[in-house]
Amino acid sequence: MSMTFLQALALLLSMPGMVHSARSEVAEDEAADVADVVKEAKDAKDAKEGCWLWGKCCTPRCNGLHQDVGSILQFLKMHSCIVEEHEYYEMKHVTGQRGYQKVLMKPPDISKKLKAGDYVCKETCRVTYKDGSKGKMVLFRTGGDKGNPAKCRQKDW
Repeated sequence: MSMTFLQALALLLSMPGMVHSARSEVAEDEAADVADVVKEAKDAKDAKEGCWLWGKCCTPRCNGLHQDVGSILQFLKMHSCIVEEHEYYEMKHVTGQRGYQKVLMKPPDISKKLKAGDYVCKETCRVTYKDGSKGKMVLFRTGGDKGNPAKCRQKDW
């Protein structure tokens, strides 16, 4: 016995859990497609305005499976990372100065386990944990790190 399209649709609609599951998968796929379009537009804008050619922290580099032994990120997969363009600064109280100053962060200021370098980049990534759950993480990497993925770390507190 073969089923017509309308019969299959009626059967699917009679199972509310299946419809919700199918809708959420479609929504996730559509969200991923939108994220890809936004990324392409951002890359085109960066190329036009110079970030891609001359700027710093223009390309996300934390995407991928991290295998840093002993790291909290070991065996976690980061995806859909968004990088904050340009070097990372924090407002700090500088001794001898009045008020707070915008200070360029160096790798040791963020994490003792980052590679040596002159500046730090900040990325916000989606993560899939070992148990299958998902979330977001704010990560930092040394500017200019060409690794794939780069050595990314959470901030040492």
